Order: sequence, then structure tokens, then C-alpha cells
Amino acid sequence: METTNKAAAEAYEKGLEAIKNEDFKSAIIDLTIALKLDPKYANAYYKRGNAYFSLEKYQEAITDYTKAIDLNPKEVNFYCNRGAAYHNSHMLPEAIADYTKAIDLNPKDAFAFNNRGAAYCILHKATEALADCTKAVEINPKYAIAYFNRGKAYFFLEKAPEGIADFTKAIELDSTCAIAYSSRGYEYYKLEKYIEAITDYTKAIELNPRDSLTHYYLKLAYGALVEPEESVTDLCHASFAVSQALNAQFKAKCRLEDAWASEAKAKAWATETKANAKAAQSADISNYWLTHAKDAEVEVEIAKKNVFFAADTLAIAFREVASAISAKNKYCFNVVAKSDLAEDAAKAKAPNI
Repeated sequence: METTNKAAAEAYEKGLEAIKNEDFKSAIIDLTIALKLDPKYANAYYKRGNAYFSLEKYQEAITDYTKAIDLNPKEVNFYCNRGAAYHNSHMLPEAIADYTKAIDLNPKDAFAFNNRGAAYCILHKATEALADCTKAVEINPKYAIAYFNRGKAYFFLEKAPEGIADFTKAIELDSTCAIAYSSRGYEYYKLEKYIEAITDYTKAIELNPRDSLTHYYLKLAYGALVEPEESVTDLCHASFAVSQALNAQFKAKCRLEDAWASEAKAKAWATETKANAKAAQSADISNYWLTHAKDAEVEVEIAKKNVFFAADTLAIAFREVASAISAKNKYCFNVVAKSDLAEDAAKAKAPNI
């Protein structure tokens, strides 16, 4: 929605120019001025949300996107971008809800399908992820990241050939996609195609030298290529156990956050019912609210117990993560040391260029 306020429009245009120049802090100042001049300027909230998003201030972005949606609930991009902010804040159910709303408004929005598929992947809902990412590439056959996300869905479904094909397609469309190389390398590694795995891991590291996990898997691939040992397999199993433990920890953390939110709502309801009872104009109305207040207090106690159990579950999850990491470290030193030697040996055999 545009504005009829000329000064607000000028400040808005300055904000857009700042965003174009990646000066996001200045953009926020200009767009804030625009909003002070016209508090119902939906696009200004949206663009300021984008600036906050670029600064990784996702909660501020969510607030602005929500305001934009309140003012213009039919704009697809508002939901898509708020979904992305929720996504990056690890609020996946909220992200999925926004992507779904965007799809309802525009069933041809490849971005919304891809992002919802990516969220489903994180939740290990591979079938849903596969369907969404397939829809994304049907809408936009040149959407590299959608092929990558569909490859991840195939990974969770243990369909390596299909996953490799999608990672390859993602690379064809975007040769700078480091994560597609590392993911394809991992699929090759599982298939014991160590030369192909090493090639992909090496390319991924070339594109993203700070990816410590790919460095680690490259060493494993060299070790498996030159001197396969049970310790390598044991280390892979231990690494998987760590991944599972971390996933359980994440779910436990989400349950605790939900329990906290429920407790806060119950306390707010208890406070509200007591206030209503106190402000009631008659005994009947007062008794009505007092009855609800008692129910609310019960809800508070239940919520407190749920918080306790959720916190206990999270504590157990933390211990399981520590235990899994400890088990993994039993194998890590020897395997990495041997793979260093293996890598040197493999390089020594290469001709001088």
C-alpha cells in the first residue's frame, strides 16, 4: 500500500536507496521517519522488516512484517518474509503457517513452497518436504536451492540416487552452491565412492573454507579410501548418534519453550479473571469470574508442572548429547590422525603439475 503523504514517500525512497546500497542501518532510520509521517504505510513496515532481516534482527523483522500484514493481509510477500524470519528464529511451526498462507494467496509461489519444504526437512518430515520442493521446481525449473532441498528430503528418505541427481542439478544451476557439493559428497561417501566424495568435499571447501564439518568428512573420506577400518565406521555411527542426540535436545528445548508460553498464558488469564472479579458490578458477576479464576489457578499449576517436566527432559537431552560426543571422541583422534597420513600419501602419489 502506497502513501499520499509526500514527505513519507520521500523518506521511503531514501530508505529503498539505502537498502539497495546495503546500508541497512540508514534504511531503518529513513523508513522509521516515513512511518512516523504515515503510521499506516504497510510497504514501509515491510521494507524496514527487510532491513532488520538483513541485519539478522529477526524479532524486529517479525514485528514489522506483522504490522504490514495487519495493514494489508492480502500481500503474499509479507507472509513469505515473516515466514523466513520465523524460520531463522527456529520458530518452524509459525514459519510453516506463514508459508502456507502465502501459498493459499498464490499457489504459484515457488519461494513459499521451497521454504516450507526446507522447514519440513528440518523437522524430518521428509515426505511433506519432498512434495513441496517438487512443486517448487515444477513452478520454477531453474530454482537451484529447491533442487538442493529436495535432495535433502531424498536423503532423509534414504534414496541416495535421487538425492545425488538433485544435488547435481542444483550444482548445474548454481556452481557456487557449496552445501550442494558437500551434501552430494556425503551421499557418495555412504555409497563408498570415496574418490567422488573427496572431489566434492574439496570443491565445497574451496567455496566455503570455514566449513569445519566438510573438512572433517574430507579426512574421513581419505582415511576410508587409503585404509578402511572399523574405527571409521564406528566414528560415523558415533557422529550419527551425536546428530540424533542434538535433534532430541532441540525438540526438548522447543517443548520447554511451549511450556513456558503456556505458563505465561495461564498466569495472564488468572490475573485477568481476578481483576474482572474485583471490578464486577454485582455479586453474581463477581462469583462468575471467581470461578474462572480458580480454574485459571489450576491451569497455572498444571503449566508449572509441564515446565518442570520439560526442563527435566531437556536436562536429560543435554546429558545424552554430552555422552554421545564423548563416545564419538573415542574414535575421532585416531581416525583423523590416520586420515592425515592417508591424505599425505594420496597427495604424494599425484603427479607434479
